[in-house]
Amino acid sequence: MQVCSYSNVARSTLPLDDQMMELIARRFRVLGELQRLRILQVLDLGEQPVGSIVDALSGNQSNISRHLQALHDAGLISRRRKGSSILYSIADPIVFKLCSLVCRSAADQAEQTLSLVATQRKRTRKATR
Repeated sequence: MQVCSYSNVARSTLPLDDQMMELIARRFRVLGELQRLRILQVLDLGEQPVGSIVDALSGNQSNISRHLQALHDAGLISRRRKGSSILYSIADPIVFKLCSLVCRSAADQAEQTLSLVATQRKRTRKATR
């Protein structure tokens, strides 16, 4: 049995049990933090040590490390030791497809809203003439 089966992007069939829904909800909660999305952007460039991530984000080490741990616990990033450094990388590249889908959806929604506002302004102008 497939856990998640998609007939297409617009309409999907998700035969999920409670345990799988909790795993999905957990990933969305992890991705709901802006700093974690920024970390993923940095790691999209390739494997990075903590110090490089901290520098790229102008953050503090303890805060970045806490977010890295959350991303690691959710299975989104992996880590390995190299000498005295710990290097982080993307473990599940599907996260970028998910972000792309959300971004596209948000852009479509914004475009629809702007179109609606423009239509309402035209109607208001015609009504005041």
